[in-house]
Amino acid sequence: MKALVTAGYVVMATGLAIGTLTRAGSGTGFTAAWFAVTGLGLGIAMPAAMNAAIGALSAERSGAGTGLITAMRQVGATIGVAVLGTVISDAYRSGLHLSGLPAAAAAAARSSVGVGVAVARSLRSAPLLTAVRDAYVHGMGLMLWVCAGIALASALLALAFLPRRAGGGAGAGGRGRCRRGRCRRGHRAGTIGTVSEVTVADPAQSYGLRERKKARTRAAIRQHALRLFDEQGYAETTVEQIAEAAEVSPSTFFRYFPTKEDVVLQDDFDPIAIEKFEAQPPGMHPVAALRAAMREALAEASDDELDRWREVTRLTMSVPELRARALDEYVRSVGMVSGLIAKRIGRDPGDFAVRTLAGAVAGIGLSVMMMAMEDPEADLAALMDAGLARLEALPL
Repeated sequence: MKALVTAGYVVMATGLAIGTLTRAGSGTGFTAAWFAVTGLGLGIAMPAAMNAAIGALSAERSGAGTGLITAMRQVGATIGVAVLGTVISDAYRSGLHLSGLPAAAAAAARSSVGVGVAVARSLRSAPLLTAVRDAYVHGMGLMLWVCAGIALASALLALAFLPRRAGGGAGAGGRGRCRRGRCRRGHRAGTIGTVSEVTVADPAQSYGLRERKKARTRAAIRQHALRLFDEQGYAETTVEQIAEAAEVSPSTFFRYFPTKEDVVLQDDFDPIAIEKFEAQPPGMHPVAALRAAMREALAEASDDELDRWREVTRLTMSVPELRARALDEYVRSVGMVSGLIAKRIGRDPGDFAVRTLAGAVAGIGLSVMMMAMEDPEADLAALMDAGLARLEALPL
């Protein structure tokens, strides 16, 4: 990790230093070359540095850490533009030598390079245009030297302070960062004299912790998204706002939800219902098995989850882009239910009777959610059970 981040910043500094050789007459190929070198260095250094920062945090603090890094990047970009813009602007003014121009024209040319070019073209003055371009390139070169210096300083800081490996810098056997109790690398350490005795944590337990953390992150993103949709409107809410509210980065948001629409339309209930359906006795009628599975799954749902489903239905019906996507979700649901029914009775999922029954099941689910949206006191479980009861007597 240390070597990767350091090398990335060194490559970036090299590309920026080459960029200082740019002149007004330099071709596109030269500019593209040093841009590519700089971008390569940035691509090597930044992801590795961010992973090192997140890896140094505990699982409980990783969400807040990601949010802090995102905020620092935004603040750094804002301050960087202001500082570097000032550097290039001051260098442009100091490097622009004007003589024989009216005072008003000279003042206008010094205000910015864009105005300087406009003044030169309005006066049809080739020498003034050359002077403006040379002054701008001089300012850009000075700004690139400043950036190269920052990149080089970052390389030295990475070399001095970053651990050799992400998440730790623990030496052989895991010693170094492990102390009494549980360390960040998932070890349990106890000290006998001056020797640390380390045993690796149960992988299944670590996996369970990771899955629970993912579930909490996913739930937090959805909770904050629905709150923002309610407060300021669906169309006015951006992914960046949702990520900031949930204390995650936008890239983390997209790992859980490919689009903003998926925050509303993706449902964690389906895997639970499928698991309970497949656990029903093999000889049970498919609709009876669905009824039993739905009763069990809905009985485990909290009041908050039921309220969220009502809110999701309201959003879906009121937002045009969500209504369009909801049709795709309906088709997906029909296909999912068809597969479950077909597997249970040994028929093809494309069988007309199977598809018809699956469509009726999905339609009942949609009707029940619509009724629950209109009546907050409606009993979702009872309505769903009553609807499925009407299908149970149908032959297959």
